[in-house]
Amino acid sequence: MKTFIITTILIVGSVTNMLAQNAEKKQLLYSNRFSILAGMIQPMVLSGGNIELNYFTKRMSFDYSHGFSLDPPVAGDYKDQNLTLHLPFSTGFGVGYRFTSSFDVRFEPKLHNWEVYDKDAEQTDASKLTSFKTFTLGVGMYYRYFPFKNKESKIL
Repeated sequence: MKTFIITTILIVGSVTNMLAQNAEKKQLLYSNRFSILAGMIQPMVLSGGNIELNYFTKRMSFDYSHGFSLDPPVAGDYKDQNLTLHLPFSTGFGVGYRFTSSFDVRFEPKLHNWEVYDKDAEQTDASKLTSFKTFTLGVGMYYRYFPFKNKESKIL
């Protein structure tokens, strides 16, 4: 895992250096702006929610994401033992590099808080079998689509 992280940093650093030479020539759209997002997969698939705050500079992207009340599907030993998983929260941040106005790659550490219950039990502190936390390191690639970028806006 350490080798993967070091290799990823070296590759991103090399690509960043190559692209930075042309950075002054090309101004990226939507720089120095905040965005607030709400996830769609979390309510549709995991019965929870997610909110994210992004900030984009000329070449960098920064984000903070917080998922809440997530119920992932169970498999393996959890399923065999009729257990269910619940994530009261999953939170983290990301730091990335913008290759174009719409595409960026981010390094994303995340903290996940897990609770385990019997399959049909009410999810209360009294019925909780155990809880634990996990920490993940990941890389995310993001593409943003701007359907109205060529439309002139007239604010009253």
